[in-house]
Amino acid sequence: MRQSLLDYLACPYCSSPLAVEPGEIDGEEIMTGALTCSQCTDRYAIVGGIPRMNSAMSGLENVQRTFDWEWQAHHAGTFESETLFGRTPDQDWDMFLDGTGATPQRLRGAVVLDAGCGSGAFTRLIADRSAAEAVIGVDMIDAVDQAYASTRDRPNVHIVQGNVFALP
Repeated sequence: MRQSLLDYLACPYCSSPLAVEPGEIDGEEIMTGALTCSQCTDRYAIVGGIPRMNSAMSGLENVQRTFDWEWQAHHAGTFESETLFGRTPDQDWDMFLDGTGATPQRLRGAVVLDAGCGSGAFTRLIADRSAAEAVIGVDMIDAVDQAYASTRDRPNVHIVQGNVFALP
């Protein structure tokens, strides 16, 4: 994670600011360490460059397991390796613009949340095709490791492991 991600994160329990305690650093990336809430003192590990902020997960175990398998299979090329849900990147981009009402002009300088980012294919697409200030991919599943690996070279992309129903 990059230090600039703190501008967009808050404690998922009390919405207070977070402070980073870096461990291993690789260039601009904090690879290990912790985020600590300034109010309730909850701590969230940073592992593999990703803040691990899953909270309020009770009852979501089956959802997490199912989606994790699908995105891991997609990344491995055994489940729609060349497309995302059978669509080309151009079709995905058009669907995103149409479905959100966004325009390239409105995305310029915006902060875009990819809630349920999976392996990061769509997160990467948004970063590549827009002039967004930041694209933040959030998902509760372990496929965020692939999302991070495939977007790490994009300076405006951040990946967080967290529950979209209790956003950090």
